[in-house]
Amino acid sequence: ILQADKFVTEVQNLGTRFTAGHRKGTGDEEFDGGVFLPEYHRRIPADGFSIYAEGIWDQIVNNKDLDLPTQQELLAQFRCDEISREVLIGFDEAIGPLEEKQADATRNGKTAVLKLLGETGSGARDKCLRAFEVQASRYHKG
Repeated sequence: ILQADKFVTEVQNLGTRFTAGHRKGTGDEEFDGGVFLPEYHRRIPADGFSIYAEGIWDQIVNNKDLDLPTQQELLAQFRCDEISREVLIGFDEAIGPLEEKQADATRNGKTAVLKLLGETGSGARDKCLRAFEVQASRYHKG
């Protein structure tokens, strides 16, 4: 009853249909079907797809002309704003203790020289910029 070899073959065929489509017959006919074909790829990262699809759907519902490049730019702007807010949290966490020391000294009427200010600020800035560039580089550059 179990046909392990046929199962494995059919699973491979199904996988091929998703990535390469399938041919009707033989020869040089075009691929038919295929879900994840390269020509359908719009360089939309998975974490931004729901927002991208929602924007397209809003345009369809409102009978606006479809302008997919504009949607990609809007998605990029939205996600880059989100990413910048996320990475700035790390910057604030690194700089926060130094700000607190400076504020304490000011409240006490003293002058405080923060020896690690430059090193800490520079390191936090570099870390945040790298994190932003890694995440944001996947989106439309405009």
